[in-house]
Amino acid sequence: TLLLLDEPTNHLDLNAVLFLDDYLQSWKNTLVIVSHDVEFLSQVCTHTIHLHDKQLDYYRGGYDTFRSLFAARQAERTKAFDKQQKSLKTLKASGKSSKEALASVAKKKGAKADKSKNRAKAKSDTDASAGAVGGAGEVQLLKKPLEYAVSFRFPDPPELAPPFIQVTDMSFKYENGPSIFAGVNLGV
Repeated sequence: TLLLLDEPTNHLDLNAVLFLDDYLQSWKNTLVIVSHDVEFLSQVCTHTIHLHDKQLDYYRGGYDTFRSLFAARQAERTKAFDKQQKSLKTLKASGKSSKEALASVAKKKGAKADKSKNRAKAKSDTDASAGAVGGAGEVQLLKKPLEYAVSFRFPDPPELAPPFIQVTDMSFKYENGPSIFAGVNLGV
């Protein structure tokens, strides 16, 4: 059984949210929730799948755990990127061409990836996504982790010519009753 919930706490009063929270905590089947209610997610979720940088990352624990683990992963990715950039800069400064420096960094990353695979699957997501060698011998650099900032810009609307609302020859009367008004014309 799969239960899909999209913004389940919207339009619910506090008692309904508390009931839903209790009910879903005892739900033994798969539950997929899309929500902006951080407290609700922290109470109900036991695992989080996060779509980030065109890949899905899996986290165990509640939403608060996800937030701290995601921040730690971002810090690790930033540190690995900075280390790679420093290594490239050092190799280029020592006289190697960009292509040679890239190949040297890729070789180091490949050796580290092999060592990490031999360990007991620790941090599989971080090491696998940080590999520098792509398919068919293609060398890839680490990408700088992005910090998303969303901004909206709404253009100024054009002026509307009056009337915005126009009523012509409006009338009203109750069934089997007298006419309340008739022939009303107005514009706003």
